Amino acid sequence: MKDPNKSNVITGQMLKQMIEDILNDYSLPAEPVGTEDPPELLEQKKSKIQIASQLINTMSDEERNQLFSHYKRFPWETLLARFSEMKTAEKGAK
Repeated sequence: MKDPNKSNVITGQMLKQMIEDILNDYSLPAEPVGTEDPPELLEQKKSKIQIASQLINTMSDEERNQLFSHYKRFPWETLLARFSEMKTAEKGAK
C-alpha cells in the first residue's frame, strides 16, 4: 500500500540521480571521451547534393544569379518578367 505521506513528485535532483544510476549500472560514459565525436556524426556522410545546397544557401543573391545563369537556369522572377514583356509586346502589335 502507498504511504499517504510520501509525494509522487519527481524533483530535478531525483531525476538526475536516476539517470546517473543508470549510466553507472551500464558503465556508459555521460560525455564523449577526449576528442571523440558522437557516433551518428562519424557514420553520417553528406551527399554531393546536400553539400551543394548548403553552399548555395550561403551565397549572396548576386553570386547565386551568376552561378545559375552560367548553367542557363534563371529564377522565377526572370521567367515572370519575360512573360510580362511578351504580353506587353502582344498588346503593342495589335
